[in-house]
Amino acid sequence: MQAQNEFGSGEFTVVGVTPGTAEDVTRVAAAERMNYPVFADAPKTTRAFGVRLIWGSTFYLVDPSNKIVARGLDDAEAHLRAR
Repeated sequence: MQAQNEFGSGEFTVVGVTPGTAEDVTRVAAAERMNYPVFADAPKTTRAFGVRLIWGSTFYLVDPSNKIVARGLDDAEAHLRAR
């Protein structure tokens, strides 16, 4: 939830990607009160987004033209500071 609140202004959308199953995503998203979409089955999702998930789950900052502009917390913070 913090990621969307901090980075998901009207200008950007936060999207999560995880290697977990849809059931895992549903359970964790409810427990963590995630207020952004989280896609399961990382191999298919990462191919669709054209990104590489090296390890575990992460989130992406997506601009209004659907371009991924940042990956993960450090990259998102750096991108927003540079604007």
